[in-house]
Amino acid sequence: MGAYSNTIQLDTEDANIEYAMMCGEGELIAYYPLPNNYSQNQSEYSVCRIKNDSLIGETLLKAKEIGTQNIHYPFLHYQIALLDNQYFFISVLSNELFVYEGGQIMPGYYVNIPENEPSEDFIEEHKDLNFFELVETLKKK
Repeated sequence: MGAYSNTIQLDTEDANIEYAMMCGEGELIAYYPLPNNYSQNQSEYSVCRIKNDSLIGETLLKAKEIGTQNIHYPFLHYQIALLDNQYFFISVLSNELFVYEGGQIMPGYYVNIPENEPSEDFIEEHKDLNFFELVETLKKK
């Protein structure tokens, strides 16, 4: 059991957090699901910091240009990992492993899995499909 500290508010635009982890002093790293009809997140990851009595989110990694329409689906079950005092992040439809350092998220490693990651052009061309239709299209192509 911990000691009660205070009550803070979360802005509506930062609400819909799928998973979060405390990182550093007073920083909460938040992962958001892909946008859907109920939540149009602009971030896939953000860092939330306490300002006055509110948690204010700042985008670390923008959300993908695809959505899940009327479905809220947790694509990633282990979005953030702590290993040897480093925080690692994965992203939907990406082979990059990101690292959080100095208040920023940056590419750390690239997992070489051939033909697993769709190009930005492919995602842009098919952005009107929902995620599940996009996956089926990827399988066919």
